Amino acid sequence: MARTERRIDPAEGPVQQFAWDLRQLRQAAGRPSYRELAARVHYSASVLSEAAAGHALPSLAVTLAYVRGCDGDPAEWERRWRLVTAETAGAQEQIPPYRGLSAFEEGDAAHFFGRGALTDELVARVTETPMLAVVGASGSGKTSLLRAGLLPRLAGKVAVLTPGPDPLAGLDAVDDTSTVVVVDQFEEVFTLCGDERVRTEFLDRLLVLAESGRARVVLGIRADFYAHCARHPELVATLQDRQLLVGPMGAGDLREAIAGPARKAGLRIEPALVEALVADAAGEPGSLPLVSHALLETWRARQGATLTLAGYRAAGGVAEAIARTAEREYAALGPAHRELAEQIFLRLTALGEGTEDTRRRVAYAELPDDPAVPGLLDRLAAARLITCERDTVTVAHEALIQRWPRLRGWLAADRERLRAHRRLTEAAADWEHHGRDEAFLYQGKRLALWDDFPAGRLNDSERAFLGAGRRRERRVRGLRRTRSRVLILVLTLLVVVAAVQGRRAAAGREVATANALAAEAREQLDLKPDLALLLARRATAVHTTPAAEAALRQAVVDARVRSVLGTGHNQVFGVAYAPGGRTFATSGDDGAVRVWQTGADGLPHGAPTVLTGHDGEVWSPQFSPDGRFLAACGIDGLITVWDLRAGGPARVLRGHAGKVWNVGFSPDSRRLASAGDDGTVRLWDPAAGRAAGVLRVGTVRELGVAYSPDGRRLAASDGDGVIRLWAASGAGGPAVLRGHTSSVESIAFAPDGRTLASASTDGTVRVWPVDRGGAPLVLRGQNAGTVETVAVSPDGRRVAAGGSDGTVRVFNADGDDDPLLLAGHDGPVWSVVFAPGGELLTGSGDGTARVWRASYPGAPRILTGHRGPVWAVATDAAGLVTATGGDDGTVRIWPGNRVLTGHTGAVDGVAVSADGTSVAGGGDDGTVRVWDLATGRSRTIGPFKGPVWSVAFLPGGKRLVAGSHDGLVRIWDLTTGGVTELRGHEGLVRSVAAAPDGRTVASAGRDGTVRIWDADGKAPARVLRGHRGGLAWRVAFSPDGRQLASGGDDGTIRLWDVAGGSAPRTLRGHRGGVWALSYNRDGTQLASSGDDGGLRLWRLTAGDAVTVLRGFGSPVEDVVLGPGRTFTTVHDDGTVRVGSSEACAPLEQLEPLAARLSIRDFTPDERSAYLEI
Repeated sequence: MARTERRIDPAEGPVQQFAWDLRQLRQAAGRPSYRELAARVHYSASVLSEAAAGHALPSLAVTLAYVRGCDGDPAEWERRWRLVTAETAGAQEQIPPYRGLSAFEEGDAAHFFGRGALTDELVARVTETPMLAVVGASGSGKTSLLRAGLLPRLAGKVAVLTPGPDPLAGLDAVDDTSTVVVVDQFEEVFTLCGDERVRTEFLDRLLVLAESGRARVVLGIRADFYAHCARHPELVATLQDRQLLVGPMGAGDLREAIAGPARKAGLRIEPALVEALVADAAGEPGSLPLVSHALLETWRARQGATLTLAGYRAAGGVAEAIARTAEREYAALGPAHRELAEQIFLRLTALGEGTEDTRRRVAYAELPDDPAVPGLLDRLAAARLITCERDTVTVAHEALIQRWPRLRGWLAADRERLRAHRRLTEAAADWEHHGRDEAFLYQGKRLALWDDFPAGRLNDSERAFLGAGRRRERRVRGLRRTRSRVLILVLTLLVVVAAVQGRRAAAGREVATANALAAEAREQLDLKPDLALLLARRATAVHTTPAAEAALRQAVVDARVRSVLGTGHNQVFGVAYAPGGRTFATSGDDGAVRVWQTGADGLPHGAPTVLTGHDGEVWSPQFSPDGRFLAACGIDGLITVWDLRAGGPARVLRGHAGKVWNVGFSPDSRRLASAGDDGTVRLWDPAAGRAAGVLRVGTVRELGVAYSPDGRRLAASDGDGVIRLWAASGAGGPAVLRGHTSSVESIAFAPDGRTLASASTDGTVRVWPVDRGGAPLVLRGQNAGTVETVAVSPDGRRVAAGGSDGTVRVFNADGDDDPLLLAGHDGPVWSVVFAPGGELLTGSGDGTARVWRASYPGAPRILTGHRGPVWAVATDAAGLVTATGGDDGTVRIWPGNRVLTGHTGAVDGVAVSADGTSVAGGGDDGTVRVWDLATGRSRTIGPFKGPVWSVAFLPGGKRLVAGSHDGLVRIWDLTTGGVTELRGHEGLVRSVAAAPDGRTVASAGRDGTVRIWDADGKAPARVLRGHRGGLAWRVAFSPDGRQLASGGDDGTIRLWDVAGGSAPRTLRGHRGGVWALSYNRDGTQLASSGDDGGLRLWRLTAGDAVTVLRGFGSPVEDVVLGPGRTFTTVHDDGTVRVGSSEACAPLEQLEPLAARLSIRDFTPDERSAYLEI
């Protein structure tokens, strides 16, 4: 039998009228039971029933769920809900009796319960003691005891101060007639005042004030800072036996503190709630602000005039209430405001040195100079997360710092940089205080430390301070240049006397200038690659020194930006390509979506088409797969859909209650999914412009949404770090993917639909095997900070992720080794998408969109066939036949992917005869196999004890040398079958090589030695020592046979004179072992790879000049340099890659290429800084 609803009188007030109207709506819908409504909208029957009970205004989300269940108009009911909210906002019943994280103030004395006995003792002690320390743990309630307990009980004039950075200023403001001085948060004397002299004077004056009898002094101090008082002996002596300890509340006092304020406000509190709170918090020294905060949240979720246990549990209890509130407020912010919130909370935290982190009181001038800051502070203060005073702002309580995981993550990410930033703030303040005296400016390395720091994270004072320092350095540099001019003038005069010496001086000056510009270019490579290219070009134009040439080669390799587009947005929040890649869209903070056309070169040309319809930030522009529609969503809660074929105004889709973060089309373009702040995932018919269903109704904001390529599944991600996958039809429940520890901002399916990539504010990217289940692949080494966006390349091989640090990293989809780093944006990267051709488009908080070359180094042809890692590669003399050996036990011949089998384990080494007719392989099975490529026949040599690591043909192809695990070097005569065994290595032989003349062979082994042997074995080996720390990995002869290169575990490459006439030359730069080496055809270049990833190209005719190729996405296991600029690399992802590097080109070809790759010229500031000589 259905329960009869309580009668309500709509005339009682707006809340009751609203409930009456809800009941009428349900009546008009046929009076479905609340259980039926619950099944329709996925809210519990009790929550829906309470919405129409008239006790309190239901939340907007619950209201709209009720309305949808009764087939009402959500837009109309949202309007009515907001009217009632505004009408009741000022009602007395809306004033909470609990303070949340804030302390009770003197005006809150009527609601201050639970400390009656302690307050009586405190008042008595103050009247009889000249100075008293009130000591307690953070969160014990010291401030509330002093302000709401002590102050209302004191007679006479009372002064209250907190020390802050300048405690003397507060003390100077104390009226001489004050009879009691209360110093709250006394620990700030130690945490915020950095001037020992000021600290000592403040303490001395307090002591004089107390001992003179002019006023009694009460200090409120955190227990973990009490030991700091020992630095001031007079203070210790005075406070001896003059302390009042504020301990945790007993169960009885805690019950009174919980129930008292509710009774005073005329509210009822369930006894079970009181007992649950006591059980959760009794005996905990720092629990009171958490209890108060949990009670405030419980009050907000009250049922009429009753605070319930269910409301308390829904708020997360004591432990989670603060974190949930902070996270909820943060999640509700737009991307730009989130970045501001992070900056604010970091500035409001004092980093502990052997103690816990604490709060800082910060002047408003220290906060970011962004027009959004005042409104954001108001919002955070309304949530009781911060306290805004007349001149300063502070965190409401240290409990927030200790219990909010996101803030703890920010603080842990780079504590040294945070400490340096705090020192910068103080240095800028000192500079301002001393009239901007240049003596207080940073210089040298201390100034250079901030070159790569985002300007948006500096306040006005810090920016002015660093700017003044940089201007001073430019002036100093100018003075040096002036001195140089004087010197040049002197030298010029000397030229008149000695022309030859003058010409030498001029040449020396050019060399010095070129090398200086080259060094500047090197410094900018990881920060502003476009500037690095300009500097390197200028360096070679001045004089082609080895350093200038090396800088130019590296800058050309790293020049990944093809276009920087000033979009017209202040921030670009979304980018998307249309099918075919000839059109793309950007969206931003100005309420507009801009549509750009590209030329045959893939770069934008002409002015964009501007589409409007949103109010405020616009996110997630998406083209439908058939190219007909363009959709976008935004902070205003709307979804707009433009029909690009038919034209006309956009269709506006309404239904979400709050921001809409993301939209995504189904592969057939017939459905559009959306994810919103209201916890719903909704489906729409874009052609008809109407709703098509609700897939999820939750309480956690939904952030990302994506259809699988086959259209059968729909994925959505939320603010709790959870990803759900539904059948696109809506049938059945979702599969749930858990692993991220923070919100998942973006998701993207691979083209084959087998994996799903996700980006999270926990700083990781994860690749989930959704086709078969199981744990995700976690891609680390990612952006320092949060990861905001993710995309998968059209071939499914690569995953691009952009983050709050302004960089993009492009990973292999199967691992996080050696990602491609794309740097250059001056703000967070909010959106990233691959073009159909594989290029990358990014949108950033700096207001630009950039098009990048995102290919692997050398833009290679990728050869596949090996099943598993590929360990070795070799070619014939002409570079026409390439052999590779892999973990799958096969040797493969390229081109053609011909498969040679026979090994029963991994193939560790391969060799091709100079004429390309024979191939050899050495493997884990302890055998050497030799194939005749013309006939396909093979022969097996061995097995031996342990793997055969390396093989090489001697010239003529009739002899073969191998190094194996048993420590022997063996040379076989493939015609007669005879073998020569060379002994000497202590341990395995990792690599062998044959000299071009066939008279000698070389080997490298675990014993760290390199040995050169006569191929006939008649003479003892020449032992080369020099590698330190273990294994010598690799040896390779130069094409003329005069030089032998070796690589070792010590990270060095040593170039030995084979004739023995000179000491070896050492190439340094690798971090970790060097395991692959290859000379080019004329011996002028050497390629190397090793533990540290990437590929290094050394120009042996230019000193130690090296060009580093990074971004392979997988370790380079072996390399061969081919004809011209070509190289072949093999990788543990199973690929063989044949590329061509600009770094191998002659200089006369490199310079015009560098000019084509330059996308801009020097700015005026850059000309002043680098080019004025």
